[in-house]
Amino acid sequence: MIKAKYILISVGLLLLSQYSFAQDLLLRRVSFKTGAYNYSIYVPYNQQTPKISNRCVYYWYEQGKIHQNQGGFSGLLLEGSFEKCTLTGFLIEKGEFKGGLKNGEWKKWDLKGNLIYSEYWKDGYREGPSWEYDATNKKVTTCNYKNSMLHGEYKIMVGDSLVKSLKYNKGRLIVKKPKVKKQRFEKPEKKLLKKTLAKTGKSSGKESVEMSMEEPVENSEVEAAKKSKKKSQRKSRRKIKQEKTEANKDVCTEESVETKN
Repeated sequence: MIKAKYILISVGLLLLSQYSFAQDLLLRRVSFKTGAYNYSIYVPYNQQTPKISNRCVYYWYEQGKIHQNQGGFSGLLLEGSFEKCTLTGFLIEKGEFKGGLKNGEWKKWDLKGNLIYSEYWKDGYREGPSWEYDATNKKVTTCNYKNSMLHGEYKIMVGDSLVKSLKYNKGRLIVKKPKVKKQRFEKPEKKLLKKTLAKTGKSSGKESVEMSMEEPVENSEVEAAKKSKKKSQRKSRRKIKQEKTEANKDVCTEESVETKN
């Protein structure tokens, strides 16, 4: 029984390897020239109709050309590796297709062989980190994508220096609101008391801490306090004079009454 199980397992593995090998043989390589570039692609012999997504762009081959449509196709969908080269043999673009959709890492070079950008795709959507380079092979932009939408930090570089940094959340730019400091409003009496205590040097506990944190009283407030103090002094003087005059009047009336008697 045990030997029979081992035999069945080995036969199953052999069949799986043959099936995967047969799957590789279902693809055929197509090489052709369009304009100033040579293309090397793979297309299936027996194509199965995939589930179409209206958001994705499908790449397909027909009559010696590569076509692309959003949400549809009409030909043989590209499958496997993709290469685009100049007539002199310089590699311009390289990537992978799966069911006509971009998949995995994609790179692009200029005519001098310098890397222009590198990005990642998953089933037709940009997914993961993406970099853009200048002619000196230094990063110009660094960002991240999620479902073909910018997600995370977006950096703009000049040489080795960071020029600008932005943050995105599923395609939306996150704008930080400026922090506004709350202003503290106090009554004039309290400010005057603190100013007086600061002059006399009499302060303790919480009052001394608050005095050190508060800004100095402005000149206009000091002048207003002086004026109010002078006004109150004038009032008190007038009251004292009035009381003296009334007392003198009472004394005179009493003396006049005594003389008459």
